[in-house]
Amino acid sequence: MAVETALKPTRRRRLNAALLARMQTTAQVPNARQMHHARAAGDSAQIARLAPLAGREAMAAGANRQAADYLSIAVELADPQDEASLAALLFEAGEACRLVSRLRDAMAFFERAADVAGADTTLKGRILQRLSRVKWTAGQKAQARTLGDQAIALQEGADTDELAMALASRAQIAMSDYEMEASLPVAQRALEMAQRLGRKDIVSHALSTLSLASLFDSADHNALYIESIEVAKAARSPINLTRNLSNGGVVNWYGLRFEEALDLFDSAIATAYETDTIEQVDFHQGFRVHVLDRLGRWDDALATARDILSKPLEQSSPAIMLRLAASRIAMRRGNSDGGEHLDEIEALMGAEEDGRHICDVACLFAERAWLGLEDAARAQARMDEALALPFNPMLKEDFLDWQRRIDPARLPGGLRELHAPYQASMDGDWAAAAAHWQQAGDPYRAALALAEGDADAVARALLILDRLGAARVREAVLGRARDRRLDIDAPARPRATTRENPAGLTKRQMQVLGLLGEGLSNAAIADRLFVSAKTVDHHVSAILSKLDVASRGEAAALARKEGWL
Repeated sequence: MAVETALKPTRRRRLNAALLARMQTTAQVPNARQMHHARAAGDSAQIARLAPLAGREAMAAGANRQAADYLSIAVELADPQDEASLAALLFEAGEACRLVSRLRDAMAFFERAADVAGADTTLKGRILQRLSRVKWTAGQKAQARTLGDQAIALQEGADTDELAMALASRAQIAMSDYEMEASLPVAQRALEMAQRLGRKDIVSHALSTLSLASLFDSADHNALYIESIEVAKAARSPINLTRNLSNGGVVNWYGLRFEEALDLFDSAIATAYETDTIEQVDFHQGFRVHVLDRLGRWDDALATARDILSKPLEQSSPAIMLRLAASRIAMRRGNSDGGEHLDEIEALMGAEEDGRHICDVACLFAERAWLGLEDAARAQARMDEALALPFNPMLKEDFLDWQRRIDPARLPGGLRELHAPYQASMDGDWAAAAAHWQQAGDPYRAALALAEGDADAVARALLILDRLGAARVREAVLGRARDRRLDIDAPARPRATTRENPAGLTKRQMQVLGLLGEGLSNAAIADRLFVSAKTVDHHVSAILSKLDVASRGEAAALARKEGWL
């Protein structure tokens, strides 16, 4: 490469043209390599010939980013008069861009392909199905539903791969809309058709949708997602494997099995990057941050959310989820009023956002009102939108729990068969609710449940809130307990997290230092603070560096000497 760049441009072009000519006499030279030399030689005719071949070669090898680049070039150089070939090429370019989350490019390619597809109903249906998925991912949900219906109508009739895929995709969209009754028969039809056709990839897609659409028939562990993952592996379908791992995470999320959910989201993200199928990776990350929030790993959640939000996002759903998580955590800790992202969230939601986000935003408004940060009437107006959503109460349990705290008279009647901690709260059994939340690994909700109990329970809630750093919530809980005339033996607020120190340690580092002083291991500190052991490792390293000491024992001894502990 150094020799090549040292050559004069004219000489370099001639050299690359000669190399290309020699390569084309050898059938074994990959098209992508020939494409490199054609571009370096400035040979537009060879670029036009090789770009689609190199793109397809890259797609077959799973090099989707490279495929998207080559096929985009191929579209630019294609003959616009040959509409049949152009439509197929536009579809291929759109598919490659979709897989690597270049949504705007994918959408433009699919829309143009639909315009020139002509009478080829098979290709047109395939294009509409993919365009429906991209529109959904980009937040254009009304258009996505219409296009999905058109794709099915265009191909209705005998069993075909394209019809089975269109059915599976439309069922997933209905499931994402929480239209479970509409989703189930379409997903079942897609499953049966794919089984007859021997299309394991579509079978896995339909099974994954069924696992979510049938999730709320009972609160029991739903095993369909496990089957969907195994079928995707057998089909060697990276895009379906990634999707199904993530959907398995969602199944476990709604089942309040947060550690299992985290493992599945981690696997989905790793698989997406390993296989270059990152179409939905921001969505997986958004849900992963929500799981970290529920597990009380707020530092990890905030760091991840801020890192992802620092980059451009083309998908509306993860952009909303990440902003909501960051707002909640900052609000609970007293670092903001929780409203810093509301304008952006409202703009992202538009007029057609799905019910999940309507409930999540209502929860934020309710929590702000409960903390005295939001006008109660304004908060209730947003909560009324969520109350009006016509879907299974198990899909909006957290919202209903906040409605119970704000104004229980507005709760719908007959709320039974919710997940155990939510049902216990609805039944007025704070002790059972707290025990269930502790078992689920959700310390914040355990603290909120304990806060409704007797004086000893409130004192336990304050300890949990201190560990989470939820200073604003701590004050609200203590104030409500005193309003109930409870005699609270409140633990002193941790001085180490609030006092200034000459070493310049952060609040969290001072908290870790205090626990080092108690002789705790990194693993024990991670459990106490609801963070990962890796995060504690980073904090300990930073503490030793800032204090200029060689060991944990020296750090604790210095802190005692200076009166920080």
